[in-house]
Amino acid sequence: MPEKVKFSNSVISEGPVENWLMKIQEMMVKSLYDTSKQSLKDYPEEDPFNREKWLFSSNAQSILLVDQIKWTDGVTIAILNE
Repeated sequence: MPEKVKFSNSVISEGPVENWLMKIQEMMVKSLYDTSKQSLKDYPEEDPFNREKWLFSSNAQSILLVDQIKWTDGVTIAILNE
C-alpha cells in the first residue's frame, strides 16, 4: 500500500511546467522536513520502549529517520558512559 504525505502548503500549477514542477519538488522536501521535525518532537522520551502509538503517528520515512537519530544518540551515550 503506497504511503501518502500531505504537503505542508498548496502548490499552484501555473506558468511554465519547469517552474511549478520545481515548486512541487521543493514542497516535497519541505513537507518531509516538517513531518520529521514533528515526529522528533512527538517521540516518547519518558518511555522509549512503549512507542506503538508514536510509530503509527506519522509517515514511515519520518518515523524511520527519527528512530535512527534516537538509536544513534543512545549508542553514543552508552559508549561515552562505558
